[in-house]
Amino acid sequence: MNQSFETQVRIAIRALSDVIAPALAGADKHVVEQLQLTIATLGFVADRIPEATRFARLELSSCLALAERARAIVQPSLPAESEALAAGISVGEEVLALCVRDAADCEAASRHLREQLAALVATTHGSPCERDLTTAILDGSEAMLAQARLWALPFGFELTPEALPAPAW
Repeated sequence: MNQSFETQVRIAIRALSDVIAPALAGADKHVVEQLQLTIATLGFVADRIPEATRFARLELSSCLALAERARAIVQPSLPAESEALAAGISVGEEVLALCVRDAADCEAASRHLREQLAALVATTHGSPCERDLTTAILDGSEAMLAQARLWALPFGFELTPEALPAPAW
């Protein structure tokens, strides 16, 4: 069995839809609902598998840009925190530069940068750079949040999908 992950997921969806679902015709409502949620989630995964690494790279690029902006803001008043963030930025840049990296590597580097940014926000509370840092993070997060909402669009929770930008991945 040397099929792509996407094909394997689509085969599982078909088995659940064509074999398991009809067998559950008289089952409790919550059982059928759980099956439908499982099928929908597997459909989402199958649709996104080909784009997962590109999306993870987009997210990491956004986190890097935000971390660079935050570092420039706090560097004069918090040099130690700025250097710690620089180390995280360096790791993120290395991961991003290796285009063969797995999506999980990009996700881990993004998560690390977000954790560093969150710690930096806590550290700057009450400091002269707090407002600039908060503004930079809010401004820098807007585009990535729109892309994340677009990524999850197949789940059907978006009230105004037409207001979202085109995929950047």
